[in-house]
Amino acid sequence: MTAAPGTELFTIDDTEHVKVDIQVSKYDLANIREGQKAELTIADKKYNGTVSKVNHIAEKNSSGSTVVTAEIDITNPDSDI
Repeated sequence: MTAAPGTELFTIDDTEHVKVDIQVSKYDLANIREGQKAELTIADKKYNGTVSKVNHIAEKNSSGSTVVTAEIDITNPDSDI
């Protein structure tokens, strides 16, 4: 999945325990599961994480698309994040 440039994706309150919420389309839902490894790119830097939660209740996002949310725990976040 890719976000459009300039899209605010999250706000960081604590850099020791970083979790990122993502929106997953109904078409990609079958491809994501709890415990799955994930790789995220934030400001041109790659981070590894693990999917810790998948919400199976669908909602409409701001574009009107049907999505579910998932949570990714970032492994070893640094001060650059």
